[in-house]
Amino acid sequence: MSGFIPDEFVNFDDDDTLHRKYRSIALMPNTSSEFDRSFSDVPHEQKMMIVPLKRTSLQLPSKPIQIGRHNFTIKANDMNASNKSDAQEEILVVVVKSISEWLAECNTFHFSHIPGDTQGHKYPTWKGIYLDGSIYCEVDVHIFHGDDADSYIVDVVRVKGDAAPFHSFFQTLKSRAFNTSLSIEQRVPRKLPSLPQVTGKEEDMLKSFEPVFTLCQSEFRESRLEGVKMFYNVFSKMRASNEPGLSDPDFIKACVCRVETLILDEFEDIIRHAILLFGCLSQMQPYKSLLVESNALPLLFQMVDYMPHSFYNSVHIQQECTSIIATLTHFDSKVQVHAAPSHVKVR
Repeated sequence: MSGFIPDEFVNFDDDDTLHRKYRSIALMPNTSSEFDRSFSDVPHEQKMMIVPLKRTSLQLPSKPIQIGRHNFTIKANDMNASNKSDAQEEILVVVVKSISEWLAECNTFHFSHIPGDTQGHKYPTWKGIYLDGSIYCEVDVHIFHGDDADSYIVDVVRVKGDAAPFHSFFQTLKSRAFNTSLSIEQRVPRKLPSLPQVTGKEEDMLKSFEPVFTLCQSEFRESRLEGVKMFYNVFSKMRASNEPGLSDPDFIKACVCRVETLILDEFEDIIRHAILLFGCLSQMQPYKSLLVESNALPLLFQMVDYMPHSFYNSVHIQQECTSIIATLTHFDSKVQVHAAPSHVKVR
């Protein structure tokens, strides 16, 4: 149907009517079809009313065609869910609550429960993070209907990060679900390459860390990420062995300068490990005087104040930042000068 106004409805003595006629040709050319026509083309049609959907009850998805190998099946009877009520929704509430309790007992990970029927998440899911030094792991936990009417599949997915904490977590979660004892196997420690011999002299210490500092200053994100992890590992080992070269003034300045740059990086995963490295440095007395004056302190204060405590991907960093501030404040109370930063933006 064309949007052109027929001549019988046009008063050619009225300039306004003529303007509307030819304006209608420009706005609604005679090219409409069943696929591109608008409601203005068909004025006699009623406009579609958008009715808000009624909030649905708790639901779980069916078992997918393909599922990862890190999953296990649980029964409603094992959680006493079938005795609660015959209503399917109430059974699912008990199942979801049980999984949340099991995840809470895996205290090496921090989880957030995202309920179903929310924006971006139709079904309930859990997201968790493990962070310890240079080791990081992020996981998702999903639940599906099983093959039987009263069975449910708990699927654990490693989103990214290291495999060792993921496998340990999966075994712990499975033991909680089936109420079994977890057999602790003696792990064979990995043989890491030996560090260069350090005599405690300034040139030797800076030379030993030169490859690490180079990685930390790389233009590539992955190189900087590996650099900050290596920085943490090597420094921690030297600190544990009371390496005297760590107290060299020039080396201390170099370390503080590198960690400040890393904390102000644009990528969240680099910032996360850099804060842990900052906390490692703050445990050594010779480093505290420089860290008190660090330009990174305002960002640490903002992370404590800004991030929500309950969210899974911020609780580790909040705890570490709080510990750093407490340690440095105990060393020098003027750290509180940085308590109200206004020029640093939390990424």
